Amino acid sequence: MNYFKSLFLAGSFITSLSTFSQQTNTFPAINPESVTIVRDTFGIAHIYAKTDAEVAYGFGWSNAEDNFRLIQETLIIGKGLSGIYEGKKGAGKDFLIHAFGIKEIVDKEYGKMSPAFLKYLDGYCQGLNAYAAKHQKDIMLKNIFPMSPKDLLQTYTFMACYLVHVEKPVRNSMDGKYDEEYPFGSNAYAVSPTKSSDGRTYLAMNPHQPLEGPFSWHEAHLCSEEGLNIIGAHFPVGNSIFMGTNENLAWAMTSNENDWVDTYKLKMHPTKKLTYEFDGAWKELEERKVKLKVKLGPIKIGVKKTTYWSVYGATLASKSGKDFYSIRTSANMSSSFGEQYYFMNKAKNYEEFYKALQIQGFPLFNIIYADKEGNIFFIDNGRLPKRSNDYNWQGLLPGNTSKTLWQEIYKEEELPQIKNPKSGYLFNMNNTPFNATAAEFNLDSTDTQKFPKCMGLKYTNSNRSIRFMELMAKKDKVDFESFKAMKFDTKLSENSPLMKSMAGIFSLDPSKHPDIAEQIDYLKKWDRVASHGSIGAAYMALCVDYLFKKHGYGYGNFFCGAKFDDTEFADAVANAKKHFITHFGKTDVTLGEFQRHSRGGKSVPLPGYGDVLAANYVVPGENGRYKGFVGDSYIHFVAFSKNGPESIETLLPFGNSDDPKSKHYTDQMELFSKQKTKKMTFSKNIKDIPAEKIYHPQ
Repeated sequence: MNYFKSLFLAGSFITSLSTFSQQTNTFPAINPESVTIVRDTFGIAHIYAKTDAEVAYGFGWSNAEDNFRLIQETLIIGKGLSGIYEGKKGAGKDFLIHAFGIKEIVDKEYGKMSPAFLKYLDGYCQGLNAYAAKHQKDIMLKNIFPMSPKDLLQTYTFMACYLVHVEKPVRNSMDGKYDEEYPFGSNAYAVSPTKSSDGRTYLAMNPHQPLEGPFSWHEAHLCSEEGLNIIGAHFPVGNSIFMGTNENLAWAMTSNENDWVDTYKLKMHPTKKLTYEFDGAWKELEERKVKLKVKLGPIKIGVKKTTYWSVYGATLASKSGKDFYSIRTSANMSSSFGEQYYFMNKAKNYEEFYKALQIQGFPLFNIIYADKEGNIFFIDNGRLPKRSNDYNWQGLLPGNTSKTLWQEIYKEEELPQIKNPKSGYLFNMNNTPFNATAAEFNLDSTDTQKFPKCMGLKYTNSNRSIRFMELMAKKDKVDFESFKAMKFDTKLSENSPLMKSMAGIFSLDPSKHPDIAEQIDYLKKWDRVASHGSIGAAYMALCVDYLFKKHGYGYGNFFCGAKFDDTEFADAVANAKKHFITHFGKTDVTLGEFQRHSRGGKSVPLPGYGDVLAANYVVPGENGRYKGFVGDSYIHFVAFSKNGPESIETLLPFGNSDDPKSKHYTDQMELFSKQKTKKMTFSKNIKDIPAEKIYHPQ
């Protein structure tokens, strides 16, 4: 399994104050006195102002207070400065920005965006720039600031390409390596008034992403007099709430693993350089030269690179220079990622929310929605290409015919979706869209008129989705406490692909393996629950890790399973026994001792593990312990009555600040370990917030 690693280094550069006084656009400068930030007892910023743009200013400022390092790390990528910052490794990111024409699409679409959104976006940039001006000693690289709205949109468009994994075909095409993969999962589920015991509507948000770094979560509350009032989470550089609750509705998002990217091998002319065949005629590749700036030790050098553009889009030469491959994705055909979020934040009802979805700025993501009117809704969302049924879109495609050149994406209303099923509930745990509710109310996967195979939809289930179905099957009605408890469930279902693959480990014969007879007994008696005090769970975790590493398996094998024989199972158990003796001096090690949640010198037991509903994925840490790196990165529960949200409870894995000096760097760790939440105050009235600090962003 490949694991998420830090992409960035640290550094600093002092720039002059006059640099930051430049306005990012023609919009007027915002007076920070018009913005009030209230920090609650968990350090969450509640931002109040008259206009959306003023709130955005405070959002940019408060976001930087908590995440200035992470914001800069992401902006360095979006502004094409990674080569200067990281050297050769970073130049690969700059290369992708150039190869996929990200700057060009932003320039093309910027003028088409809503003036309200652009004003809001400018306010956010002003807030970030103002913070940078006051904290120049913390700036990591010259030229990050001032940042403009276009810089931010370019950053989001790069993120969109990264989220659909365009780096994979780039690696394959160039026989290189851009970056390591890591699991992107999530849970989301909703219950309507017909299924809840108190007649309210419930929604659970639970993205499984890196616990730290640029794709971790930060929490905030935005409130203006122009209709913006939302609480939820976003990535450190995000200018809107990415998933959360407003006065009328809420939504959660999960990663869908549909086929978002196509790769084509061009048929090159036998003698004419950079000439390829298309529909029986010859065309010339467009050369796009770029000079990447790369830091080598104390100096910066210019590295000349060339990418190409065909009728399919971004085109790369193989290492030999003889073969050319085009990579086509809809992710670099829109820069409306941020604009769509802004209008989702502002939506007052289902109709307005759906209209925001029709912007189709997101390259991917399932959405589970709920509102105060009792509506629940699921959509397998994204910019999904309309392809021909005549080709295998999972493989390498012929790049010489218009039959493989898709031009359109499916409209929002054509994507798999369900609204208000009679079952009263909807869910997605990164599983197939054809399993989103009770079986009799699911979409028909055999309906190839609506859902042809060339859509590239997913058809597999995870342990999390199977386990959720098992839990829901036992419930006639669901109260809010049991609704929340399902999210914290740590049991592996016997019916899941992973457990079916591991079945042999539980049937090992102790008489044939006397050296590990005690350990086999631990596993046989294990109740399949990943609880802190379980010895069997500790052995299972280490055995799965051993077997996956041996075979080079990754996140996908939690969905499709794997094959192991008895010899491998016995070796895995013996390895676990040896590991525990070496590092713990005993064999009866519990999961809570072995698996830790650590930050800032603090360490607590880490609940759950891979592909349980309380999902956490681990990597080797210190002293033989393993530590979490991806998993329950944000938890948010909401219950709606007809009057609006009544109960909002949330949880972050560490705290709301990335600053090690802040008490909010680790103040939610104990709650996380004990699977407890914090109750959030969501009010337009500043006086209702339990305030730790009230101030203006200056």
